[in-house]
Amino acid sequence: MRASNAGRKPKQVTPQEKRGKNAPAELSAKKRVPRHKQVVAPNREAYKPRDPRFSELSGHFNEDLFGKTYNFVSDIEKVNLCLDLWE
Repeated sequence: MRASNAGRKPKQVTPQEKRGKNAPAELSAKKRVPRHKQVVAPNREAYKPRDPRFSELSGHFNEDLFGKTYNFVSDIEKVNLCLDLWE
């Protein structure tokens, strides 16, 4: 037969111990949190910024296609200029 736990104090859980199998560990609130934590080190060799205007990877500049594609910009500028004159 088991002895009664009436006279014993309950076991106190220290901050490093877990309360249960799936419970998260309790940490002290007085311990400072690190400011910057490097999760993955950046690969400086793989990352090289490039300017698409001068890169061969971006393709060749076709002036006719550019004019047809962005022709609406000049129309918008004309409308805005007319509206500014009316004000």
